[in-house]
Amino acid sequence: MGCLDDLTITNLVGNALPEPQRVAALAHLDDCRTCSELVAAMAVGTPGPAAEPARLAPGTAVGRYVVERVAGAGAMGVVYAARDPSLDRTVALKLMAASDGERAQDRMLREAKAMAQLSHRNVVSIFDVGTFGDDVFLAMEFLPGRTLRQWLAERPRRPREIVAVLADAGRGLAAAHAAGIVHRDIKPDNVLITDDGRVCVTDFGLARASDAEATEPAAAPDTPVDALTATGHILGTPVYMAPEQLAGGGASVRSDQFSFCVVAYECFAGERPFTGRSLGELRESIARGPAPIPRVPAWIQRVILRGLAHEPEHRFPTLTALLDALARDPAIRYRRLAIAGGAVAVAAGVMLAIPRADRDTCPDPRDRLAGTWDAGRRTQLERAFAAHPYPFTASVLAPVIAGLDRYADRWVTLRVDACRATYERRDQTEARYDVELACFERRRGELAAVVDVLTNAPDEPTVRNALAVVQGLPDLLPCRDGKTLGEQTPLPAHPTARAQVDAAYRSLATAKTLAKTAKYQGALTLVAELLPVARRSDYAPLLAETLYLQGKLQMVTRDAATAKRALDEAATLAATAKDDALAARVWIQQTYTAGAIALDASEAAALARVARTAVQRAGDQDVLVLDWHNAVGAVLAVQGNYKDALPHFRDALAIAE
Repeated sequence: MGCLDDLTITNLVGNALPEPQRVAALAHLDDCRTCSELVAAMAVGTPGPAAEPARLAPGTAVGRYVVERVAGAGAMGVVYAARDPSLDRTVALKLMAASDGERAQDRMLREAKAMAQLSHRNVVSIFDVGTFGDDVFLAMEFLPGRTLRQWLAERPRRPREIVAVLADAGRGLAAAHAAGIVHRDIKPDNVLITDDGRVCVTDFGLARASDAEATEPAAAPDTPVDALTATGHILGTPVYMAPEQLAGGGASVRSDQFSFCVVAYECFAGERPFTGRSLGELRESIARGPAPIPRVPAWIQRVILRGLAHEPEHRFPTLTALLDALARDPAIRYRRLAIAGGAVAVAAGVMLAIPRADRDTCPDPRDRLAGTWDAGRRTQLERAFAAHPYPFTASVLAPVIAGLDRYADRWVTLRVDACRATYERRDQTEARYDVELACFERRRGELAAVVDVLTNAPDEPTVRNALAVVQGLPDLLPCRDGKTLGEQTPLPAHPTARAQVDAAYRSLATAKTLAKTAKYQGALTLVAELLPVARRSDYAPLLAETLYLQGKLQMVTRDAATAKRALDEAATLAATAKDDALAARVWIQQTYTAGAIALDASEAAALARVARTAVQRAGDQDVLVLDWHNAVGAVLAVQGNYKDALPHFRDALAIAE
């Protein structure tokens, strides 16, 4: 179907289109970005239920964000490219009119809460939510690109291209499921493909917790499909819905899987698997089952058709299981067998002697770093630095990349060693291994935060301090041999709570990186936003680290009293969490704050003794001993006692060298 004509659009905007034509036009807008943007543009200033938020001029302040330009528009509102001056980054600002009342606001806030729980490369990140006059706004990750529908329309796509995009989108959706979130509106328009090839799931406006009450309003079988969403009978897009959703049974991770497979079928076939003008006809079409997809490899077809099973229990148990099946390309397996075939006779005796665990139990985990630090991210970093050619850029870039490579390699090596210690050497329990994996995942998040900040339009201080930022990445060895690692507070068991803690740690890592690039105000702003989240999490290690960073940052701004309160609470929480290394860092910072900022020599001396004991308790790690000597030396130097300060600086230098 072509675009709507001018008269239809004018009458639609003016709320003068007869009901049947209005329903059909609204349905068309769901699939046509051109028409939806035109309707949004014409709706400016138009009264009545079709009204959009008033278009904002460049320079308009929405919260702390400054509008730069319109980036897009649709039935749910206008999206602007805006600048976040606190964090020096461009965000996508989604503004939606509250003309639909509290229901519209609730939907948008639901989107914010759902997306804020997720921290994954294949999910669009949400940074902030608030109100602007009578409208609601979301500040999200700015991702230049196009929808999956537009990507497919650009040119014919090979099956493996489509599989790669679907796999990335599936990983984002699986991450939502792991966080306890059901999307409920998976369709090609809610999958974005960025200009640099990243695939993201977005528009969680209909999402809800998977354990929440999820029944839908009932609709009569003869209700036109196009009218279901427009009239509010069904929240979502009916032609992509699972049969249990259409029957009013609500959504689940398996109904999301069904929707995902409708999208997959459409990607390969060029049309949806089920049709029907009314709700009853659509449900009958689903009950009959989909037709085979022509000219699609059998292994792909089997996966998609199983995901489209009428009964939820006949689908894959999880979306992750579906993605595993989608990754089992038999052609690749056959090629590997063919390559290996010539060596089978020679190596048969050797292969039989190798325990199965050596081959399967502990595979290379480098794919876990995909999107964190890989060839694509390296290229992005090189391009970002090349766009800011300061005199020292070239001399900084090479050691920065080398440092990131070393960190990634060490992460892989130690993680494999942890696996082998558990399942091959039997040196440790699976419970200990789980704690180590959580530690490695946190370090991966900190690596991702560093790469994100370095590649996000780096300014002069960022480039100048880039090597120090990379060298300041936390040591990985404590994830393997930390003496008290197993005694520390375990991560929350519930998937939603755990995902929230993981996302908070990622934000905390970003704040740390901003601080290391001298963006102290941006880091303080992020910490201020994170503190309430950390308190609600009821997870002492997270709150302790957040307060510790707040104390350090407030010390930079010379607010000694506030810094001391934050550090006092952090010390108590670190002790509660049995995190000796963090406790030592807190007491070292307390020493510096008391002596170099508050200028209280006697308190600084007492705190220095407490800090030294804490460093010993943490195993006299080199980095902690170095920091202790630096802090004590700085306090003595501020007091003018250079003679006693010098030995501390010499000891610190020796460790650093």
